[in-house]
Amino acid sequence: MMLDVVPIAPRKRSTHMMTMWSAAASWFLILLPFSVSSIQCGRPLTRACLGETDIRYDPDASDNLKDQSEVVGRQEGFFIARNATLVRFRATGPVTVQAEVYSNYTIRGSRSYNHRYTLVPIA
Repeated sequence: MMLDVVPIAPRKRSTHMMTMWSAAASWFLILLPFSVSSIQCGRPLTRACLGETDIRYDPDASDNLKDQSEVVGRQEGFFIARNATLVRFRATGPVTVQAEVYSNYTIRGSRSYNHRYTLVPIA
């Protein structure tokens, strides 16, 4: 027994319903910004604004590392380590070597520059 498949034509939609939905969507998009607005900070029911209490939002705050921590300022300078013992690992085992190490730490604003030179005598 063989059945014939006949496609059913889609129903025609009512233009009145489409107009009503598009009008409702338009009103929703128009009124959305007014209904979603947030409460302002610094009012009696809210906390103080972050810009008033947090230093990250202060336009006069310095981004200089030395201004933020005095420990960082103490690390800056030129250092020499004479007769420093270095351990080199070789295939035969660890070998200790006497060397001179020159280190220069420079801080400029929010940048830190480290240069280290190690002078090892020829074996």
